[in-house]
Amino acid sequence: MPYPSPITYPSRLLYPGTTEQEFSLSPIAIGDLLLNAIDDNGSRWIVKRFDGWGSPASTAQFTQRARGHGATASEAFYEGRVLSIEGYIFTESPELLSAALDLLNASVTLEQFTMVVSETGYIRHVLAQRQGEIIPKRLNNRQAWFSFQVFAKDPRKFGDLITVSTPLPSSSGGRTYPATYPITYTGVSETGVVRLTNTGNTQAPVWLRVDGPIPAGGWTVTHVGKRQALTFATSLALTSGEFVTVDMDRREVLAQGQAARAGYVTSRGWFSLDPGDNDIAFSAAAYSATAQLTVTTKPSWS
Repeated sequence: MPYPSPITYPSRLLYPGTTEQEFSLSPIAIGDLLLNAIDDNGSRWIVKRFDGWGSPASTAQFTQRARGHGATASEAFYEGRVLSIEGYIFTESPELLSAALDLLNASVTLEQFTMVVSETGYIRHVLAQRQGEIIPKRLNNRQAWFSFQVFAKDPRKFGDLITVSTPLPSSSGGRTYPATYPITYTGVSETGVVRLTNTGNTQAPVWLRVDGPIPAGGWTVTHVGKRQALTFATSLALTSGEFVTVDMDRREVLAQGQAARAGYVTSRGWFSLDPGDNDIAFSAAAYSATAQLTVTTKPSWS
């Protein structure tokens, strides 16, 4: 998954926290096309069947033990997510019906698109792309039935982006002597640790951005709970305006978002975020007051 951008919601019905509904049905966005809603032409899109939004199957393979009860199992992962939708289009004219079917064909693309699903209490999305054919059936010159199937290579359902930042750990100030009572403590400290909460039920993706300047000497980003760390080479320095991005899922490290820098990673403790609270620490051999770590994630559900 590339370095993320915030989701653009195609309708007020998909804004997180919304209480509005139309037809008492939950909206589903296929790119910019909104199902279970009325479009700009006054055409109504109604979903009658939606399969594949549950938790996906496991890849585990089980083999019966030759001389004993039970079985052995291979390592288990989630399979890709297959999503199929059937529904109806109701329009005001034959021309609008043709336009609606063209819009459906254009929205279910061969390339990945954002599919947003509204549920009670949740607005979540996957990245999907066309798998099967789009099947339209005209019921008359103003109404049609349709069916299509898409596939999400990453089966996780994602929430909105969460982004937090921290400078390197530091402390300054404190008590000044000779002391005058009552004493006022003026010390300021930065821990270099940020906390992110994955409200989902499975491992969440992580993206990092480290902004300079950071002198040569190396720096490290650590998942405190897992004790997994990504350490950069002592020879890699960042000047003012320079930055490095890290996509933990893809194991991709880029300078200025373009040039590969994975070769400068000397300790490859790639990590994701567990469900619940996760503490991420930023440290460096040489201190820089303006260096900053930004950590981004999306809460994730199976």
